[in-house]
Amino acid sequence: MSDATADSQNTSASSEVVYGVDVIGNLIFIPTERARELREFYRIWSTVTTWGELMERLQEAGLTDELELFEDCEEHLIADKPITDEDKSAYFDMELLPWAGEEMLDWMPNDVLEMGSDSGSPGGTYGLYLRPEQEAEVVAALEANGYTCTRDDELILAAGLT
Repeated sequence: MSDATADSQNTSASSEVVYGVDVIGNLIFIPTERARELREFYRIWSTVTTWGELMERLQEAGLTDELELFEDCEEHLIADKPITDEDKSAYFDMELLPWAGEEMLDWMPNDVLEMGSDSGSPGGTYGLYLRPEQEAEVVAALEANGYTCTRDDELILAAGLT
């Protein structure tokens, strides 16, 4: 399949995109449906108290990709084992939690990828880094590639680890 065909299929599958600025000042773009999934994941992650509850709620929410993040973790085998703040910090520190900045590398058109950097955070987290002042340029490029862009800072913040 040609790159143009692949880009066309990706665009038609998720052409509605939301964007905004995340908690560390990056301009983030996410297919709208994925933003809703990430918002639900982080809502669950921030409220569960045991590994069993986490696995159950992820399954109920249909968040299979996120469920797979924890299936290899021995803790989830003990359903009533508490999830501690240390556990949550460890997942964050090891960069195991989903992040839209990293996911942008998978679906963004090449012309947009070239506008950003793939290593711009203080911790060196791998992802696409776009500056807020690039908003108009990035939106125009995405729209030229067939995407519909809507600014929604609230959803962007809810779809990330805050």
